[in-house]
Amino acid sequence: MSFRLLLSVLGGLAVAAVWPLLFVGQRTELIAIPASVVAALVALNLWLAYRSKASEVAMAKRQTPTLRILYAICLIALVQAVCLMVPQITPSTRSLVFAVTTLVLVATICKLYVLQQLYPDSEESSSGWMGTTRVGILSSFSSQVASTASSNRAPGSFHRDFSTSSDRTSTSLTTGDTAVHVAASTFLIELTPCVPCQPQLFVDQAVLIATEILGNPQYRAAIALRSLTAVDFVPGSQTCLRLRLRGHVVDIVGSMATTATIAQWKHVLGDFAYFDEWTVVSGIQVQVDVPRVQDDLTTTEYFSLIKAMEDHKVAYYDIVFVDVIWPALLTNVLAPLNGLVSPAAIDAQEQSFVDAARIGGKIYALPYTAPMSLLYYRADILADYGYTSAPRTWDEMEAMLDRILPREQARRPGLHGYIGQLKAYEGLTCNAVEWLGSYGAGTAVELDGSISTTNVTRRDATVAAMTRFRSWVTRGFIQPSVLTMAESPAYAAWLSGNALFMRNWFVGSYLTGLNFTPGIAPLPGNTPNLAGFATNGANYFGINRFTADPIRAAKVLEFITGTESQRKWATTLGRIPTIKSLLQDQSICNVLGNCNISGKLQIVARPALATGKSYLTVSEAIFSGWNLALSGYLTPAAAVTWLTRRLAAILSVDILGPPLVVQWTDPAGIVTIVAFVVSKVVIIASTIALVRQKRSALARRMSFRLLLTVLAGLAVTAVWPLLFIGPRTGLQCFLQIAILALAWAVILASMAVQDLRVYLIVSSPLRRVASDVTRVLRVFIFVVILLQCLGLLLWGLVSPPSTAMYVVADEWEYLACSEGTTPELLAIPAAVVAALVTLNMWLAYRAKANEVAMAKQQTPTLRILYVICLVALILAVCLMVPQITPSARSLIFAVTTLVLVVTVCKMYVLEQLYPDSEESTTGWMGMTRAGTESSLSTDIATTASGSRLGSARRGTSSSIDRKSSFSITTHEMALRTAASTFLVEITPCVPCQLRLFLDQAVLIATEISGSPRYRAAIALRTLTAVDFVTPSQTCLRLQLRGRVVDIVGSAATSRVLAQWKQVLSEFVREDPGR
Repeated sequence: MSFRLLLSVLGGLAVAAVWPLLFVGQRTELIAIPASVVAALVALNLWLAYRSKASEVAMAKRQTPTLRILYAICLIALVQAVCLMVPQITPSTRSLVFAVTTLVLVATICKLYVLQQLYPDSEESSSGWMGTTRVGILSSFSSQVASTASSNRAPGSFHRDFSTSSDRTSTSLTTGDTAVHVAASTFLIELTPCVPCQPQLFVDQAVLIATEILGNPQYRAAIALRSLTAVDFVPGSQTCLRLRLRGHVVDIVGSMATTATIAQWKHVLGDFAYFDEWTVVSGIQVQVDVPRVQDDLTTTEYFSLIKAMEDHKVAYYDIVFVDVIWPALLTNVLAPLNGLVSPAAIDAQEQSFVDAARIGGKIYALPYTAPMSLLYYRADILADYGYTSAPRTWDEMEAMLDRILPREQARRPGLHGYIGQLKAYEGLTCNAVEWLGSYGAGTAVELDGSISTTNVTRRDATVAAMTRFRSWVTRGFIQPSVLTMAESPAYAAWLSGNALFMRNWFVGSYLTGLNFTPGIAPLPGNTPNLAGFATNGANYFGINRFTADPIRAAKVLEFITGTESQRKWATTLGRIPTIKSLLQDQSICNVLGNCNISGKLQIVARPALATGKSYLTVSEAIFSGWNLALSGYLTPAAAVTWLTRRLAAILSVDILGPPLVVQWTDPAGIVTIVAFVVSKVVIIASTIALVRQKRSALARRMSFRLLLTVLAGLAVTAVWPLLFIGPRTGLQCFLQIAILALAWAVILASMAVQDLRVYLIVSSPLRRVASDVTRVLRVFIFVVILLQCLGLLLWGLVSPPSTAMYVVADEWEYLACSEGTTPELLAIPAAVVAALVTLNMWLAYRAKANEVAMAKQQTPTLRILYVICLVALILAVCLMVPQITPSARSLIFAVTTLVLVVTVCKMYVLEQLYPDSEESTTGWMGMTRAGTESSLSTDIATTASGSRLGSARRGTSSSIDRKSSFSITTHEMALRTAASTFLVEITPCVPCQLRLFLDQAVLIATEISGSPRYRAAIALRTLTAVDFVTPSQTCLRLQLRGRVVDIVGSAATSRVLAQWKQVLSEFVREDPGR
């Protein structure tokens, strides 16, 4: 608003307010202000107001405040004229009318004209010379211009989407830190003050809204761009953009900080004028969409927008921007141009660019510009330090940075050393491909589909490149903020002079409007011959195959990719053309300023052709890996390894070689076969020995069938390691689990039954017949095996196992088996085995606690269980640790299985068949100490010759001299012992030879067999009572502390038993307290 103009209005109102006082007390007429002056001023204001409305300077509100004020003035003038011209009106009434109308006039002007500009309400505002607009926040304005669609801006340029239909969703383009002023002519606009505004371009509506920057935003002007005729900078300025429309002129004024933004607006708004001219000639209305150019959006987002049109089969845009890497990915949404556009339009293009969009012989897009990446540098700063040219190698640039940057940053703290597009997006992929080329490291993925880093030389070069640029980050040559930069932020830093070196796409306007001396050169290389690598950044337009009018769209496509359009963009915006004739045009080369550079470039393509439809995922892996390395999250070597593995997974490239499989002829396979043969030999030998001993005296202490079942389980277990040799099949995977689970269940169940037989007999309150116990135990074994088979069958049917490839540390792989979709079902067979192990341990410890085997505290059953648990632990570790190679795993399986077979055969089967000279296990009868007469004497001192009780030639003495050692012996007796009287009654008797060592007070019961073995060593010092079992005279019972012993004879030996009673009773009489 104009303060002085509003103050003048208020002064005029103050004078007008005095006018009614002149009529108080007077009856004469006051000569009014000359009617001609008033009429002229009214007419002028009406003309200006209606002209403003007609020119659409204020489109948001058709009725301006100026018109309403003029209406009020005319109405008041009419009322006052009537009062003056009608004499019948009394003076009092006339004075009242004059007072009221003057008050209304003052209030109206103050409210609608002055205060409305000072304090706009929430809906309407009088904005003076700028017209009346709709006021509100952006959300309320969106109801008038529909919703805002978002798209994408590609590296180095604004992407324009062209539509030949007027029915489109609104798209907006916004910038800040600018000012706008509007006038009817160039002369007047120079006199018009600027208003700080935020211009917002609604592209599909072709309306530019200038919103005043206030606490409560208000729309300052709505400018119809349909009448735009020219857009250019004000001569001598790069910060003032002048728009010429039919009937008025608009200036958009920025600052040096917004020069890049103003230049981009010139590009966008220039299209309206350019396309408007072509529309007049062709009759085809072209709508230009430039969505969300205020943000740095990735090509991935724009690509998603196009894919959404493909998914929904809609033509939201008739013509779309296409990046050079996209044609192969968008064949389902782009229409083939063969036969749709004229052959001349295709032939005019440089064929290398056309070939990049040719898929399967069909052309899917036409290029309109071919950006190339260059090195921008501060030539003035380099000259200050004696450098006359740009660096040709990275070493030269590093030396320049090391020398220049610290000194310059002391004067300019915000100065960057090197900037580029290092944000994790497609732009970083372009940078990375150029870096790889400059080190001779390939393109990440070669044309033949191989991964570059699988080659040792290229891998080392890639690591070297990453190491260099990571070191630049740590040394401050590349600041951390650069790792989030895309094209526009990098250009903004360059434009402000805050970058010594910049990698960016070549744009001619990047070299103009600067307050320093710029320079451009090819990008450096690791060596001079590797300098100049530049990414092929050609940009294309393609036709949406779902467009309603492909013929009309083809005409638009030919126009926007044609010679004149490319010439315009080359000369005004510095875009490199793709038309052959323009590429050879010296005038364009001079305008672009790249005549001496183009021939020095080595164009490198991103791996789009090699990766096809997987390119976007491949690109994401490339820029993610490089960003991780530059940020320091991974070391360069680790980042290269990660990138190699990621690319291999995406492209299904085998970088690990064939999977490791143990073959029959491998050393591990041979060892497994040998272990299998040895196991079978041990099992067969044990079986033969068992059959031979079937009818021996030992057979009654062991169960032939149970031992045979144990050997059968071992025979099945011995086969298990063979299942890990050779290729895997689904059946093998099932048998790997089934064989081990079933075999171990059989072995453990048979071992449990051996001890359960004794337990069931001894623990029963009534004597149980052995045949009944055997029948129960057979049912037990059957139920265990049936339960195990059902669990395995359920797992195999519901969740059948299958082969699977396992990769270990991404260095090697092997073929193994998976547990299926529901591995929880394996808990059933695992629980059966665990229950059997627990049962065996309980029985073994119970036997130990009840002193069934007193000569040896640790039973063989426990030792075997320990071995089984240890073997199970080793096997589980081998299966769960993937780092173990298949060969090592097979060796471990073979050795542990062999150890298990040998241990069970030796300690459980053969020990019962052939007890050694020192120890023997007799199953449920326990463990005894074995020895000869000579060995006995070593245990209980020297043996003197004694008397054999019951001999006809010897008598007995009632007094026994125990000072000298001697023994008495008897035969044809049996003995049984237990912890209590009840238990001894149900304990079977064993035929023994009894020998009493008087001086030692020890009674030794020796089993009568081919190889004598001691069944019990009874200490008589704890003897408390000796007597016959009533009413029998053939069973002599010895009561000891914690133990009961029965010596059983027959009627023929009753006299001998009586003599033994007499001898043993003396121990009780002599030691009554013991």
